[in-house]
Parts: sequence; structure tokens; C-alpha cells
Amino acid sequence: MSAILTITLTACSHEHPTARPQATPPPTAHLTGAPEPEPDLTTVLTDGPHNGNGYTAPFSARRGPLWLATSCQGTGTVKISLPPLAALDIPCSTERIDSTLNRIDLTGPHNLTLHVSAAPTTTWSLRIQR
Repeated sequence: MSAILTITLTACSHEHPTARPQATPPPTAHLTGAPEPEPDLTTVLTDGPHNGNGYTAPFSARRGPLWLATSCQGTGTVKISLPPLAALDIPCSTERIDSTLNRIDLTGPHNLTLHVSAAPTTTWSLRIQR
């Protein structure tokens, strides 16, 4: 007696959807004002939030440390110049608010204007204290 074994093969086809790039999730926080003041320092100037390029009103600064707090949100880098004393590059993120605090030592009194270069989609704000 002989046995016959029958095997049925079924071909399955799985469709794979085309991968689509994920959009960057919207930030959970939005930049709404100048960075918080540092305790025991006097605020000289606040500015922002602004998008893209800009500059501050002229301000006077005396000899000693000048503190520059910057917040930004968006793509790329915010470039800050305080001619003729300093130039800073502040990296920004679309996913969070990035903040930095920089010290600039002045050797004498100055009348200053701070210049900001940023992409139109980047929001920045700042606080200057002494």
C-alpha cells in the first residue's frame, strides 16, 4: 500500500506602503519673551521675540562684565554681533527653546547696538544685564 502526501503551497503577497518622511513634530513650547533675568544683576535691555534679522536700540554700557542671555527656536544659528567687542553663534532647535548666557568684559564705557542675523523662520529674544 502506498500513501500519497499532498502539500498545498500558498503564495502570500504582502503589500508594503511606501515609506513617507515624518514631519518634524511641532515644538511643545514657544518662545514668548526675553530670557529670565539672572538674580543680582541689573537689566540694561530686553528685546524680542523677533523672527529673522534685527538689531537692538542703542544702549550705554559701563566698564565691567556685561551678560547677554539669548533664547532661540528654529532652524540654524542665530549670529549675534556686538561691534567691536564680540561675535557669537547661538545654535537653535525647532524642537525646543535653546538658551545661552555669555559674559563680555568691557574695559571702558561704550555706546553699543547689538545686531542679530537669523533665518526668517527662527525666533530669538535676548536680555542684557550688568
